[in-house]
Amino acid sequence: MDPIRIAKELIALKSYDDDDEPVAYMEGLLEATEAEVELVECNGIKNIHAVIGEGEAELGFNGHYDTVPPGRGWIKDPLKPVVEDGKLYGLGATDMKGGLACMLSAFVELARMDLPIKIVLQAVGDEEAGGERGTKALVEKKLYAKRMIIGEPGGETVSYGHKHILRTDITTKGKTAHGSRIYAGDNAIVRAARLIRRISDDRVLRMEASKEESPDIKTCNIGYIRGGEAINSVPAECLLGLDIRIPSEENIDDAEEYLKSILDDKSEIKITMKAKGMYTPPDHELIVTSKEISEEVLKKEMILKLKLGGCDGRHFTEKNIPTAVMGPTGTDEKGNRMMHRSDEYVETKDLLLWKEIYKNMGIHYAKNIV
Repeated sequence: MDPIRIAKELIALKSYDDDDEPVAYMEGLLEATEAEVELVECNGIKNIHAVIGEGEAELGFNGHYDTVPPGRGWIKDPLKPVVEDGKLYGLGATDMKGGLACMLSAFVELARMDLPIKIVLQAVGDEEAGGERGTKALVEKKLYAKRMIIGEPGGETVSYGHKHILRTDITTKGKTAHGSRIYAGDNAIVRAARLIRRISDDRVLRMEASKEESPDIKTCNIGYIRGGEAINSVPAECLLGLDIRIPSEENIDDAEEYLKSILDDKSEIKITMKAKGMYTPPDHELIVTSKEISEEVLKKEMILKLKLGGCDGRHFTEKNIPTAVMGPTGTDEKGNRMMHRSDEYVETKDLLLWKEIYKNMGIHYAKNIV
């Protein structure tokens, strides 16, 4: 089955802002197999859980069909996929409708082989918002395999974990006044700026970090600042949104306690997300096998590493389900992955190769019960 064609079909179907147009299409693809297909809905999000075969060996594939909105800067139409110079352009081509297409193709071909193994395919929504209504909803119903592969874009890497995630809203309070009489007010934006300076100076949470440093330190991104009503009024309130990533071997609570310790009595904190990181030991047989098989197909060395970004794998490893993350990705001229970017793309040759990797993983576990 052609993963390029499937990727095109998926890209053309809107799946941001909780739209789920790809679901019906994927259900149609799976009808061609003898898979047991279950549609699990959670608070408006539709998720597919499909199973073929049976046996002591189990392998699961998990991919998300949702994307972020297109954003600005697109030259090409984000929902009209096009192939140019061996690259498939479109919203989600890399993150991660390309990888999902490879998994769907491999799953359908494995279904035709009647192997002595249970193979699971999950196509979920809500990953970009944290996966609470997607993968987590399936996990809570005990829907998974003994080992799982997430098809997130990795290129030449196999990831065995990622950092803890802590997201907070910090509100600083002040007192409004006329802009010409700042002495009569208390500027909440200035208070927020002092807080930003304190975080920057303390370096407990790093607001600037190199690519090389980032895996080993706590990083803090200011995702938004919202405050003020008019240019000639002293603002009475300012909101800071912080996205904090913490190495998995560290205590996630320490970062929260640090933030609370530096707030004054006119500031308050609200935790909007607190998620443990993903982790599978890098010497686990799933990680080792994933590396070996992907190297055989791609004809290049694969790097084992921790992901900087989060993914749905954490919902599995929290239940002690070993999980590997690997999949196709487009990269720009500097080697940066084409995720959440305008004119997103993935190379078509990589889609063909990754379909073979996922398929070979199924064949391997059918022959090698672990």
